[in-house]
Amino acid sequence: MENFRSLSRTIGRPLIWAAQEAELRAIAELCGKLRIFAVVGGAHRLSNGHPPHNSLYVLSESGALITRYDKRFLSNSQLGGWYTPGTQPIIFEVDS
Repeated sequence: MENFRSLSRTIGRPLIWAAQEAELRAIAELCGKLRIFAVVGGAHRLSNGHPPHNSLYVLSESGALITRYDKRFLSNSQLGGWYTPGTQPIIFEVDS
């Protein structure tokens, strides 16, 4: 899955949100089939034209979304219109 930077800055196209959502759903489905957890990077769309969050999606062994982490500490270039920083740390548990 390509990230926001490579899609919007390198090739000059906006992030194709429907394509990213389809990829995340396919990964979640595969987690359920294989009974595995996954942490997957991607952009999280924000409203009102704000740049997206640079996020990690935590998926359970059933394919459910456990939580999402939005990167809080961004580089200067990321703060220059590529991403919006997150505001919360996250904690999640995985049963073995």
